[in-house]
Amino acid sequence: MSRRRRSAKDGYTTRRRLFAGLLCVIFVSFSMLFILPLINQHIPIVGVSSSKSIERELKKINTNSIQGKVRRERVNNSDDFSSSTISPREESSASPEMGGDFNSEPMTSKTEEAAPGNMSSAGVYITVNSKGKLGNQMFQYATLYCLTKTNSPWTPYLKGKKSYFNLLKTFRGRLTIGRLAFTPTDVLTINVMENPNADAVLEMLKRLPTDRNITVMGYFQSYKFFDGCRDDIRSQFDFSDAWKRSVQRQVWRNTPPSLQDVSHIRVGIHVRRTSMIISEKLDMGYISPPLDYFRHAMEHFRSLYDRVLFVVAGDDVDWCKANLRAEYIVFVQSSVANDLLMLGLSEHVITSVGTFSWWAGWFNSGTTVYYGLLPENDTYAGKLYANNSYIPPDDEFNHWLAIV
Repeated sequence: MSRRRRSAKDGYTTRRRLFAGLLCVIFVSFSMLFILPLINQHIPIVGVSSSKSIERELKKINTNSIQGKVRRERVNNSDDFSSSTISPREESSASPEMGGDFNSEPMTSKTEEAAPGNMSSAGVYITVNSKGKLGNQMFQYATLYCLTKTNSPWTPYLKGKKSYFNLLKTFRGRLTIGRLAFTPTDVLTINVMENPNADAVLEMLKRLPTDRNITVMGYFQSYKFFDGCRDDIRSQFDFSDAWKRSVQRQVWRNTPPSLQDVSHIRVGIHVRRTSMIISEKLDMGYISPPLDYFRHAMEHFRSLYDRVLFVVAGDDVDWCKANLRAEYIVFVQSSVANDLLMLGLSEHVITSVGTFSWWAGWFNSGTTVYYGLLPENDTYAGKLYANNSYIPPDDEFNHWLAIV
């Protein structure tokens, strides 16, 4: 019995030693996993005067590491679609559905790269508010860019960590304004959100104090805010060639076989209904175009060309399928960014209302049809049209045509 007890005790002791040894191995492995990256970062502790300074340096290093990881991420591109409807793909969190893209170029921003860590010798800064989704953000960015393009005392930047997520991801690697690594203080806020008169706002912007950090709050829904920078804006609001080819393939695979081998004209249609019939939009004077408008616009192009392929995108695809009929028609259910690119790549486009639809028309290099029944003059939307600020004049790039 004594020998059996001794043997059992020895076995128990051996198992404890093995377990303790295993814990030591795990502890050393995890220690090296966390300590080595810090050693490789070369943290500049020499000369740091306080614990807060050290925290700032660590935060800066962590931020750079995270940004480096994001820049290395790629989004897989799948071209699988249903036969008659372009459907959304299963995408990662950095996908076009969330404002991402298939562009493999890293997101670089002059502001992010050049931003100093404090305000002591950085000069003054200016930004605009982040209001709305992609279409509104594009107006805000274009205004900020043109405002500070030449001889500006301010360094422009985009405000907020997540506010411009859609914009930055959609046009990754092409924008020249980014976010700062810090938040400017002593900021003068100018609010022009209730003033749709672009000419009056432009005059006000010329009189901003040049020795202050400034935030301008406004919608800036007019081509006039960046008319002098059109080429630059078109260059920055561009998509990679790979992304363009991907969208072209997606549309081609859903093109009826009878059209694939013959010459035809592709006309994009954007339909925005659900978000424009809420009381807030109606109170501002916005009008959701009726079905007859889309039918008349489609008939306009059918009268000009023998074979027309209509590619329809919007926020109510079921309504579109039930009401928009044509011999050759494709309905798109994809990401916002893909819709914008698809509409811009069409030979012509039929727009709805709203800023997204406006940009689809502005990008298009053919005829942009818009709803010609203007809002009431005493409404916010009506004042946008009243001083010819919303619909741009025809130029060498495209032509805008009103249809009711």
